[in-house]
Amino acid sequence: MLRDFLWRLRAKFLVLDFHPLALMYCVGTGLAATGILAVVVMLFATLSTLGRSRQGSTILRLPVAGVAFLLFAMVFDMAESEAIKKQVQ
Repeated sequence: MLRDFLWRLRAKFLVLDFHPLALMYCVGTGLAATGILAVVVMLFATLSTLGRSRQGSTILRLPVAGVAFLLFAMVFDMAESEAIKKQVQ
């Protein structure tokens, strides 16, 4: 299913015509993955030293921004595909 989604994303939004939606998906995925990795590293560092981390709020913003980009991309993708949905029904 992921492979089909990535194929559709590449074929529809990158090959036929560039659309910023593909960029939003890429940025959202990158930010979310980087943010989750940073949170895991921060938790490990905090628990191993039993100290407080000063970068906690900054690091927590990365996955939130990534998920926000992904949600906006999904909403825009649904709006872009609305005409196709009407043709099928």
